[in-house]
Amino acid sequence: MYKKSTNNKMSAKIEELYKSFGILADAGEKAGEHTDAYQTILNANKGTSPEKKLACQFIPRFFKYFPSLAEAAIDAQLDLCEDEETPIRRQAIKSLPDFCVTSTEHIPRITDILTQLLQQEDATELIIVRSGLEKLIAKEPESALGGIFIQISVGDDLVREKAISFLTHATTHGAEILMKDEKVGQALLQEVKKALSDVTAEEFTSFISMLTKVKTVASNPQNLADLIAEQAELEKNFQPSEPESLNRLLTCARQATPFFLKGASSIKYLEYVFSKVLPVLKEITTEGADYKYEVLKLLADLSVYASDESAKQYIGDIHKLLLEYMPLPSTEVAEQNDEEILKHLNFSYVECLMYTLHKFGRKHGEFFAAEESAELLKDFRQRLTYFGRMTQLYIKQLRNTLQNKAKKELEEKENKIKTMALKTCNNVNVLVKDLLHNPPSYKSNMAVSWKSKESPIIVSDESVEEKRKRAGITPISVDDLTPAKKERPMKTPGSGGAKKSFYSGPSEKKGLKMDDDYVGRSKQQYNNRGGGRNNRNRGRNNSSWNRGRGGRQNYQSAESHDNFLFR
Repeated sequence: MYKKSTNNKMSAKIEELYKSFGILADAGEKAGEHTDAYQTILNANKGTSPEKKLACQFIPRFFKYFPSLAEAAIDAQLDLCEDEETPIRRQAIKSLPDFCVTSTEHIPRITDILTQLLQQEDATELIIVRSGLEKLIAKEPESALGGIFIQISVGDDLVREKAISFLTHATTHGAEILMKDEKVGQALLQEVKKALSDVTAEEFTSFISMLTKVKTVASNPQNLADLIAEQAELEKNFQPSEPESLNRLLTCARQATPFFLKGASSIKYLEYVFSKVLPVLKEITTEGADYKYEVLKLLADLSVYASDESAKQYIGDIHKLLLEYMPLPSTEVAEQNDEEILKHLNFSYVECLMYTLHKFGRKHGEFFAAEESAELLKDFRQRLTYFGRMTQLYIKQLRNTLQNKAKKELEEKENKIKTMALKTCNNVNVLVKDLLHNPPSYKSNMAVSWKSKESPIIVSDESVEEKRKRAGITPISVDDLTPAKKERPMKTPGSGGAKKSFYSGPSEKKGLKMDDDYVGRSKQQYNNRGGGRNNRNRGRNNSSWNRGRGGRQNYQSAESHDNFLFR
């Protein structure tokens, strides 16, 4: 009896909802005169499941007729978006864009709500949320972007992360209007500019990547380069003891590099490095990563995009700095053995500086060609000759250490460091040969060691034993060394009683021939290759190999310093 009464009561509520719906639908454009009917629908958000299912569809449908109840209507729908029952929640979320069908002034508010809902864990609901945002972006891009960036500005870390991720996806795969409409592209650019005042390095990278997908923005690479330069704070003095100053410079410059390739000017970064960074290079004392090396690598990367005027202006400074790491042979040095001398040479720094000098010299070859440069060139050639000899000695040591190692062995940490060292020295060797020409030559092209993908040695999956076996050489085993049982010698006519051996071990000649061929092929390949918002500041650990002053540079074997945090 009680159950029947309850069902009757539910039926009455549902009937009342349908009645209110009918009144509003029949009234047409005069629906706003029936406030009580709409209020009945709003109140249903607190009712039973069937009532809620109807309410989440009816509320947006008649929303435009009751501007005085706009806040109450949106709040009622939000309650339904947080309902415990999945079908109700999904329908309520799906209906949110319907509030903006004719009332576009509510787009920022609805996109703000949908952006917060991006943190939903239910995969189906997340698809519904993204679809709703894309609909609103297509309808009114500027207003929709404003709503999304509200949460990027004031939302918690999770919502902020989800919002940036959504925009990245939208610019890559989703909203065509974001990628092609000029007005919308500029609106996105302006919103990003505001957001960049408070970002992590990862967020900064995401925003720049996002803008590169917007054709109307990416078509002017100088705009993006200038935007990145603003974040680099190049107007401020460089602080050699502050990781944030270093990280900001390195991150921004590397983000700007693709735009230099497309024609944007790198002059701002070159001026900053030469005027504010290099003068205090020796004062950089940051622990962990070798930031001096990172600065010199950055300089080498920037030199590729230097103008003729910049090359002429700065080649003298590079030459002077390079000489500090390329000593002249002296009596004191001559008394040391080669191994002791190698400990004090920094091949990594020399590669960076010599590469930069080489790039600048290609654009300003008159630096060494002028008559007044005769003594300067003579001194430089002496240093090149000496450093080149030591480089070749070190290359020989490294090759002897790495030669014939299997691929698995080369993956070991120590061998990775040595492989990186060999790449570096091979490059230095090529550059030395070029610069020793009279006049110096600048024709050689190479990939700097930290970008080179090519191995400087032959990589084999086989061990030495496997190579011998494949060549038909059988190693002597312990059993082979066991004294054989004496047997009566076999005589043949004319043999004079000579004993015939039943074991024929590998001849030394055969073994040596294989090793020589193998090493020879290796050397030939070297020659063919031209010389072979939470926790926003994380440090980096790097393998080091420092010996003496400067030491053999701590080659970055498997580390990349592209993602520096500067929050």
